[in-house]
Amino acid sequence: MGISHINEALAHIEGLTQQNTVLVDDLSTSAGALELQAGAVADAMRVFRLSRHDGVDTPDAVALRREMKRQRPATPVSPEMHSKPPRLAASPAQPRTS
Repeated sequence: MGISHINEALAHIEGLTQQNTVLVDDLSTSAGALELQAGAVADAMRVFRLSRHDGVDTPDAVALRREMKRQRPATPVSPEMHSKPPRLAASPAQPRTS
């Protein structure tokens, strides 16, 4: 086994080390994204109860909706908002010129 074989082996090991570094960086990025997604799912699931004793201190969906209504100022609804928008008349087809 000569020096050239040792150099080849070291070059191969160096390449593998660089590949592992890239994989670890990718894994770290994916783990961070997964952690954020898991937190979002946990936040979304807080409104559901699986039994009477689950989340007694956590408000349910109805209580959260009532709280949102209390925090939002009441805006009067004008009758125009309930009426249908006016229909636009269809324009006659224009002949094509080629």
